Amino acid sequence: MINPNYTVDYFEVGDIVFYVPSHGIRDYANWLGGGDYSEGDFFDPRMSNFNFEEGIVSSKNDKYVFVKYWNKGELLETAKATSPTSLILWKKEKL
Repeated sequence: MINPNYTVDYFEVGDIVFYVPSHGIRDYANWLGGGDYSEGDFFDPRMSNFNFEEGIVSSKNDKYVFVKYWNKGELLETAKATSPTSLILWKKEKL
């Protein structure tokens, strides 16, 4: 669940997260429900063009969580600074 009170302290390096901007909440809800509302079946967010992204936390500072996101099945080399209030913790895992 997206929590506007999340801080960088909630996330650790290696955590699997979803970045869900406000315009992507519907896509995320449909994915949780088991389907892609435009195609009618399950999709992998690593391969999709939907408005949320799966990634792995690579580092953090006092303000941002740095996440390496999947793009077309490949994990990007460069991490993007992401607000912790836009992230959902999916799994606690280590790299």
